[in-house]
Amino acid sequence: MEILPYHRKFKRENFDCGKKSLNNYILRNVTKDIKAGACTCFVILNDEDQIIGYYTLSTESILKSDAPEEFQKKIKYEYIPVILLGRLAIDKREFGKGYGKVLLVNSLKRSLEVAKNQ
Repeated sequence: MEILPYHRKFKRENFDCGKKSLNNYILRNVTKDIKAGACTCFVILNDEDQIIGYYTLSTESILKSDAPEEFQKKIKYEYIPVILLGRLAIDKREFGKGYGKVLLVNSLKRSLEVAKNQ
């Protein structure tokens, strides 16, 4: 199974995770957010190129005082950059097959790769 960067050519019309806001996001907003640089999106496809799951990552920052003490000692700045897992959704027809775990692990690996390159 391959997790790919989102592309508008992927079929998403029938995506239904059971949450209206997450359904609407993949149908109507994800392309705009990617073009604006607000996030990146990664998807799992079935054999017909239909999106069966997705997640988004974006940059964020937190106050140094909100971080664990071991990080506070290492950071000289008031804010600490972080990566935000903004959305994670699986089509309800695919529930129970482990796709959510696969996407979560993939998002963590991608975040770690970015952090190592800082």
